[in-house]
Amino acid sequence: MIKTLGCAARHPDLTHDAFLEYVSTTHLEVVASVREWVGPVRQYMQNHLFVDPKPLKPIQNLLIATDIDYISEVWYDNVEALRRAREAPGYGTIIKEDDRRFGDVESVWGLVTDEIPVMQRAGFAGHIKLFIFLKRTAGLSHAELLEKWRELCDQTLTRTRCFEHVGRIVENHVKQGLANNPLPRTRDYDLVAEMWFESFESIAKLSQDKKAISALLNNKFIDAASILIYAAEEKPETADWLRRVHARWGSQPDKQI
Repeated sequence: MIKTLGCAARHPDLTHDAFLEYVSTTHLEVVASVREWVGPVRQYMQNHLFVDPKPLKPIQNLLIATDIDYISEVWYDNVEALRRAREAPGYGTIIKEDDRRFGDVESVWGLVTDEIPVMQRAGFAGHIKLFIFLKRTAGLSHAELLEKWRELCDQTLTRTRCFEHVGRIVENHVKQGLANNPLPRTRDYDLVAEMWFESFESIAKLSQDKKAISALLNNKFIDAASILIYAAEEKPETADWLRRVHARWGSQPDKQI
């Protein structure tokens, strides 16, 4: 299974709150009407980003980016299924047309990844997340960066005082050299690390641990200038929405098209 990460900003005429309201209500109704897109999708999650400086203020030593408003996560069986969904006539004529009503479509970008669960604490149920987009330094291979990142997590990050505040970690390994990439405007990242927390207070405690921050950001294998960090709240109700839509169309709607 593969996962896409879609990074989107609001239309200039909308506020952040109005954008999130539209994308989680009206837009989902539009998407649900396009059977040929919904069919190949196996899981779906919206992440609403925090862009107001006030809730982000306690987070120190981590530069939280606020240039986009949300990140979508969409899972497919494989790249061919992703391509089939995005080439469906209804995607271009119905979904993309609706995108223009609320989004800055010219700035949307995304990545195709392999999702690797790394750690989850028993009983953890938090929905506050950090997305950390990482790119390797010149002269290092994609595989070498992934290996060094895992060593850093295992040998350094997990031994910091603040690690107890991290409830879950996922690595998204960005597919490299993908021929005829179905996503427009991709960027040359290698890894997107996701870290889950119970609250902003927990992120703040991580950000105040200089050893942890140094481990994450100040090393020789990551291109520090290209790091992007977003703070978000994932919306599990969007995953429930997909289950209801699949039930409406049939348990495997893409098999019936």
